[in-house]
Amino acid sequence: MNRRTFAQVLAASVSFLFPSYLFAGKTSKLKMIEIGGNKYYYENMINGKITDYLMEDCAGSKYWYLNGKLHRENGPAIEYANGDKSWCLNGKHHRTDGPAVERANGSKSWYLNGIEQFSPI
Repeated sequence: MNRRTFAQVLAASVSFLFPSYLFAGKTSKLKMIEIGGNKYYYENMINGKITDYLMEDCAGSKYWYLNGKLHRENGPAIEYANGDKSWCLNGKHHRTDGPAVERANGSKSWYLNGIEQFSPI
């Protein structure tokens, strides 16, 4: 059986317009591939590698990646299907204008550069 790599599968995916609120705050012509129930949305592939993408898992949670790390500047980098939200920059929990983790049960946690702050900033 001829097995295709993840990059080959992604390269073969189709282009379409995706809502602006899901990818970097802009409407872009993105490509999407579904693997194992997870959907991957991306714009470009460089040398067979995708580093900037949005992944939506089969439960409905959304994860934004930049350079292979959780990263989003205009909102939470992780939006869990249960309502929890996490703000991340360069793979670390980080938020200066509020809690970096907001849980659906109302609890909150503050982080700067991945270090938990034990009182609100």
